Amino acid sequence: MYFLRFTNNPLDDLNRNESYWNHDNFPMEEDPPYVARADKLRYNHEFGCWVEVHDGLCGFYLDADTIEEAIETVSRQKSWAYFSTDLDEWVIFEGSLSINQDTPEGQTFFASKIAYTP
Repeated sequence: MYFLRFTNNPLDDLNRNESYWNHDNFPMEEDPPYVARADKLRYNHEFGCWVEVHDGLCGFYLDADTIEEAIETVSRQKSWAYFSTDLDEWVIFEGSLSINQDTPEGQTFFASKIAYTP
């Protein structure tokens, strides 16, 4: 399975294999915020706030059987809002869907390798 992910560091993403949803309105390390999924929260020193940890990376499933088809699918989707920010910060990963689909948009997946970078 192929997944599109917008990132500026795909190797770090591959090694980490989890995504974060920032709760930057809760910057204090001492007191975790009260949210519905508090069991998924972790304080992230790099971001300086609480983050919700997702079970895998957040991205978009590409309906493609080969990497060539996946690249073609992405090239046809340049109208996606994400492409308006920086065309070079995307990658295609090969991987599998996470059982827990807990991302607010797209899909959550486990990356097994970087299949393509522009």
